Amino acid sequence: MNIGFISLGCSKNRVDTEIMMAIVKKAGHRIVSSLEKADAVVINTCGFIEPAKEEAVKTIIETGKLKEHGSLKYLVATGCLSQRYGKELFDEMPELDGVIGISCFHDIDKILSEIAQGKRSIRVTPPSKVFTEKGSRVLTTPLGSAYLKITEGCSNRCAYCAIPGIRGSLRSRSEDELVQEVEELTNQGVKEIVLIGQDTAAYGHDLANSSGLPGLLTRLNGIDNLEWIRLMYLHPAHISDELINVLARVNKVLPYLDIPIQHISNQVLERMNRKHDSSYLKAVIYKLRSQIENLVLRTTVMVGFPGEKENDFEELYNFISEVEFEWLGVFEYVPEDNTVAANLPDQVTSE
Repeated sequence: MNIGFISLGCSKNRVDTEIMMAIVKKAGHRIVSSLEKADAVVINTCGFIEPAKEEAVKTIIETGKLKEHGSLKYLVATGCLSQRYGKELFDEMPELDGVIGISCFHDIDKILSEIAQGKRSIRVTPPSKVFTEKGSRVLTTPLGSAYLKITEGCSNRCAYCAIPGIRGSLRSRSEDELVQEVEELTNQGVKEIVLIGQDTAAYGHDLANSSGLPGLLTRLNGIDNLEWIRLMYLHPAHISDELINVLARVNKVLPYLDIPIQHISNQVLERMNRKHDSSYLKAVIYKLRSQIENLVLRTTVMVGFPGEKENDFEELYNFISEVEFEWLGVFEYVPEDNTVAANLPDQVTSE
C-alpha cells in the first residue's frame, strides 16, 4: 500500500509521525510524498488550541476529497485532536476510516490492515503512565539534524493549557535509552540533536534516582560524533542553578534557549499557575545572560489572559523592551475546553 503522511503542529508530533513511518515501512508499505499517489493518508493532528483544531479539521476535509477524484481509499487521523475528540471525529466525519489516540499510534500497521479489510476503526485510550512514545524512525528533518523527544506529557497544570488533559502527566524517557538513540543517530550522520518535550527542563523529575536534564546533557555532551545540542521548551520554574551551570560548562549545547515566559506580571503569573513570580524569572534570565556567552533567548508571551489589566500589559511590554529577547512570539489567549482559565472571571475580549 502507498501511504502518505501529513504532520501538523509541533516537532513532538513530527517525532511520532517519524515513528509511524518506520512502522508502516517495516510492514512492507511504501511511503509516498505525493498525496495524489497515496492509497492511504495518515494525518497526525494538533488539537490543543482553537486555530490548530480548525486547521486539523480543514486538513481532514480537504484530504478526504481525494477519495472522490484520486487513488485515495483510506484516511486516518491520529494525534492530539484524535485523542481529545476521538469519538466526535469518528461519528461526525465519515471520510475518516480510522481514528487513533496518542497512546495507540504504534498500532498504525494493524489498524491500516483492519481498514483495508473494510472495517472502520477507532482506538483511543488514556495516556500511558510511562514513556512509550518511542521506536525506530524515518527522519524527515534536514540532513544532519534530528529531534529527540525526551519527555511526554506535562505536570505543570498551567491554567490555560489543555496538554495535560490530552497528553497526560509528565513521563520521561530513560537516560540510557536517549543516549543510545543519539549514538545511533550520529552513526547515521546526524550532527545536531534538538531536545524537545512539553517541558524539557522537567526531564527526570518523575524518574527514580535521575540526575535530570543536567545529567542527561553531560552524557550527551560526551558522545564523540555529536557536534551540537539545541534545547527547546524550557519552563522557567524548572531552570535550576545546577542546570545553568551545566549549560555554561558543556561545549556542545548551543547558546540558544527557548524559554516560554508567558507573562511577567505577578498577578497574571499567579492566575496562570506558572509556579514562580516575576523576581524569580528576572533572576533566572540575569543568571543565564551573565554565565552563558553570546546567549540567544527565544520566548513566547500571552496577552489577553483573564484578569489582565492595562498596567499588567504595560509591565510585560516594558519587560520585553528591557530584556531584548532575540526571538519573540506573541499569542492572544484563547479559552480552551476543560481548562481552569476558561472558567475564570474577567475574561478579556479581543477588542
